[in-house]
Amino acid sequence: TLLSAGHCKDCGSCSNQCEITLLRDGVRVPGACTPPAGTEYRGVLRFKVADQPAPEVHEYTAVLPSGAAVDFLGVVLESRDVQPYLLPPTSSRLRYVAYGDSITQGWCGRGSPYPEAIAEVNGFEAINMGMQGLTAAFGATAGHGTAIGEQRPDLVTVMIGANDVLKGDSAETITKNVGTILDQLRAEAPHVTTVVITPTLVPDNRIGHFRAALRKEVHGRIQQDPRLFLLEGAPLLPSSWQFLDGM
Repeated sequence: TLLSAGHCKDCGSCSNQCEITLLRDGVRVPGACTPPAGTEYRGVLRFKVADQPAPEVHEYTAVLPSGAAVDFLGVVLESRDVQPYLLPPTSSRLRYVAYGDSITQGWCGRGSPYPEAIAEVNGFEAINMGMQGLTAAFGATAGHGTAIGEQRPDLVTVMIGANDVLKGDSAETITKNVGTILDQLRAEAPHVTTVVITPTLVPDNRIGHFRAALRKEVHGRIQQDPRLFLLEGAPLLPSSWQFLDGM
């Protein structure tokens, strides 16, 4: 039994997935938890493991809602016959860390945020380090590159900078801050495969200048860093799509 409590941001037309998603050995368990009613809730998630002729070890992952503040209250283990217990994490799955802003976080999106969706398709373990409103300027100052490396990832994606553009920072300043985050990451995890994604669709003509500057910066680093890659973000979304906040 997973115990949680939370408070959803009531914006009047929220489409956020407020339920907890449960994965068993990386595969989604349908209907594991029902969405709470109202904006404040206390939720209890119960799942039953069928009787087995011999003990089996499974890995359960609870993906908490991305658009609400959630307090993790604990886990209660229940069994009729034996005293249940948890084993230390022993996952052999590839650990994927996605760093970015609300687009990565999946704030008020429908369905799984892309880090969790990619992980589920590929059998990865996802760590979503997306934060609503995050800027590269704050990430560089706060040492987020080091924090990414401390997760001991096998794969990292970095898509940050759109909020910096919208607040008026220059392409050169934003690119410098992204570079600082990459330097911090490399100091902590020098060999992790890292993919920098240029911004997806943003309704601001200055985004093109930032894309060009970021592209030049990453291509320059790739010459000395064979585990660094660049992925263009604009082709990843059809132009007919629109984010909830107008982006």
